Amino acid sequence: MSELSFVKEMMNTILKGTQIPKMQVERAVGPILGLFIDLLLTRTEKCSGNYKLISPEFPIKKKGSNQSTNMDFLLVDTDKNKLALVELKTDISSFNVSQARGYSDLKDRVSRYSATFLQSDLDDIAANSVKKYKYKNLLELFKSRAPNAENIKELIIVYIVPQAIKNKVKDHISETDIVLSFQDLPVSIGGRFSEEWKIIREKLIQLDGSQNVEIEEESRPNYQVTFDFEQAFLNNGTVFNRSGGTFNSKNLDGKETWEKFKYLVENT
Repeated sequence: MSELSFVKEMMNTILKGTQIPKMQVERAVGPILGLFIDLLLTRTEKCSGNYKLISPEFPIKKKGSNQSTNMDFLLVDTDKNKLALVELKTDISSFNVSQARGYSDLKDRVSRYSATFLQSDLDDIAANSVKKYKYKNLLELFKSRAPNAENIKELIIVYIVPQAIKNKVKDHISETDIVLSFQDLPVSIGGRFSEEWKIIREKLIQLDGSQNVEIEEESRPNYQVTFDFEQAFLNNGTVFNRSGGTFNSKNLDGKETWEKFKYLVENT
């Protein structure tokens, strides 16, 4: 089997996971996309820069604690001295509004305080971790890739998502941030694995088209396809009952997905 045949077979196997319950395709696609992420951003006109990957799964310190959550990729634009946070979504129901707000807060902090707080946050997280050496390695990597962190006061947020939720994501982020579908990714990137990338991109584009049908099927009931459970409860007191599953559709307002509402109806 040739290398290109292997890549095709690998991507076909991964994408079959979209039809399997609980299969997290993002976890399989993420490391593959990570091989190309700096070239993808550099060659995407909307991103406009010369990007180098700092790290995948870069930790973000949670407010009020030394615990962390992770962004998918953190990159630095070496020409314009700015950071880029890249978030990957492969499923139409995986976009999280709370996460998007957290990224907006992070963007604001970089603007006000520069990127140096990311270094001090790593120290705080490491102090409460049993794997301190890993955070030390990451800190050294951050300093080597972004040696002038005190001069970095810009962070752009880039979402890579299925076409079906592209507009939805745009509704919840800053106008200066970027949302790319898989078909928006550059066709050609050059470099060692340019032929492999063409195959990977071709396969990833399937994530743009195949899920539109699912959205139409989920939205057949005459309700909006998004739902804020907490706000509806506060407004109405009772959102649905256990036996009938009835609810007041006027409280659907766009903060959480229809999938989450279905889960609440079925499991509460």
